[in-house]
Amino acid sequence: MNMKGKSVLLITIARFPSSSSSVWSGFLDSVKKELSNVEAVFLDMRGNGGGDDTMGYRLAKILTGGKSITTPYGHQYKVVTRAGLKTRWNYFILDKHEAKTKREKDYFQSFIDSDTRKYWGSSKDTVIHGYRSPKVNHHKLIKPVYIIQDADCASSCESTIDFFEYLSPIVKVGESTAGFIHFGNMGFILLPNSLLQVNIASTYQGYLDGRFIEAVGIKPDVMVEKGKDAFEAALEHFISSSQL
Repeated sequence: MNMKGKSVLLITIARFPSSSSSVWSGFLDSVKKELSNVEAVFLDMRGNGGGDDTMGYRLAKILTGGKSITTPYGHQYKVVTRAGLKTRWNYFILDKHEAKTKREKDYFQSFIDSDTRKYWGSSKDTVIHGYRSPKVNHHKLIKPVYIIQDADCASSCESTIDFFEYLSPIVKVGESTAGFIHFGNMGFILLPNSLLQVNIASTYQGYLDGRFIEAVGIKPDVMVEKGKDAFEAALEHFISSSQL
């Protein structure tokens, strides 16, 4: 699209459905096709409360020309007790019930099957700890990327922003995100008398540099006041930067 004399590719992702969902059909191929015709990419994820960040990762990889993406996470913990697995599976069972195609149903069932193979028969009722090496890969993006974010960008929306941590040039514009990145892979239980749903995280991940942003969020490079259009602010920033 042409905006104020600048050709930009606007990618709007309002939520992250399962990567097996038909809504993603042709998405990545379309991005690849358009990249050579634009000066910059604007990734608008305002209001995106999360989901399956697989496509966020694949998008970041495409925008580097297929390079390997390094995340900024270090310590990771995963609850694999039977009680923990059952609470985690409740969401997959619910998602499977609401899925419209066999492919989507099989996708959610695959998580349960994988957990069952890996952990259900284990004699250890425990928490798994992992740590990734601090070695990172810095890459240049094919085109400058502007990420437009707000306070409702959460979970997989935030991890998608983190996929761009070591990529450049990138500018984050808008508000600080929700800060739902450390605790994830939610499970839930339904209290039998009150029918209240209690959400319980089954994983924790920490940043390599030790930052803790729970309920604080990822800060933008260009802060935009609530009520003002972050897309317009991003466009103005791109135009002024192009004139330097």
